[in-house]
Amino acid sequence: MFNLVLQTKDIKEAKRHDGLLEIRFPHPKEKALLLKLRHAVLSIETGWPILPDTTCIGEIVRVLPSKDRVIVAYVRPQNGFQRFVESH
Repeated sequence: MFNLVLQTKDIKEAKRHDGLLEIRFPHPKEKALLLKLRHAVLSIETGWPILPDTTCIGEIVRVLPSKDRVIVAYVRPQNGFQRFVESH
């Protein structure tokens, strides 16, 4: 399973939508990455810049490209999501 790791600053917008989390982030430079994103795991980079760690916040269940060079991904939240929300 593919693991997409984003930094907190990469997330343009996040909101709840029918039990899923709708996240918008910049379009990847690699076009083949779009095919891998469906059913991928989304993680957020945490920790120190020198020694980064990742926190899994959910599984990507749907991906929609948009016209403004942003990807819209629908994520099924997991346990790490609650910790992510509390810390930010």
